[in-house]
Amino acid sequence: MTKLTNTLQSHEITYHSPERLSQAQKTWLVNEFMTINTAIYDGDKAHSTWEQMIDVDAMARFFIIQEVLDNSDGFHGSFYLHKDWIDDARWVAGPLWDLSCNMRQKTDFTFKMKTSYGFTPHWIGELVEDEDFWVAVREAWKEFYPLKVQSWMEYIDEHLMPCYDAYELEKIRWNYTNTATLDQKIDRLKSSLMANIEWFNLHIPASNISPIDLNKEIVKIEYVNMAGMRSSTPWGGVNIKVTTYSDGSSASSKVIGSN
Repeated sequence: MTKLTNTLQSHEITYHSPERLSQAQKTWLVNEFMTINTAIYDGDKAHSTWEQMIDVDAMARFFIIQEVLDNSDGFHGSFYLHKDWIDDARWVAGPLWDLSCNMRQKTDFTFKMKTSYGFTPHWIGELVEDEDFWVAVREAWKEFYPLKVQSWMEYIDEHLMPCYDAYELEKIRWNYTNTATLDQKIDRLKSSLMANIEWFNLHIPASNISPIDLNKEIVKIEYVNMAGMRSSTPWGGVNIKVTTYSDGSSASSKVIGSN
């Protein structure tokens, strides 16, 4: 493990390939990430140079996946980067690994969650302050939302429903106390993902708007159905989602809940 440090932040980078580095390779890797680190933490976001070293589109897509899954590990520890061995190649976020969905009520950007790790600084907290990053996020999001949402839900059914026998054996092997069936687990997963998708869509900053106001926290989210009934979780069918912030402001959007 190589620990990379500059005057602003400290990050631990574990190299994967090759298994053993020569001194020249280690020197190159340390210098490479020191340069990237300095560029990302540059306070002048309007003239930042990190895009010259990191694939912006790939990082935006990685960010979307972690936020929609509500995966708190995504930018803290389970974060691979790779780089092609060609001239002018940039570092690419991925491949994905160790993915999980917290299946909770999402009330903030997942990357801001506290973790149990010994280190918490990560690049995404700086990247979200750069409008160039949000441009890439908005472009990638338009490819997915709303056109591909339903096909994603169908993909989950197609690949998880055949795992019924394996799931029952897993419960026995690990002495699960939760008696939920696979159908119930899949429904809960899909409901959580749908809620996360709608939350993320509502909270993507519009162009030329400050990306994330860290002083403006969400204090309450309610879902109102067509009968005017309120709940902390979506009703089946059409909902009006009302988000209340710490400064007293609120925002509303239409959300379709699972039946």
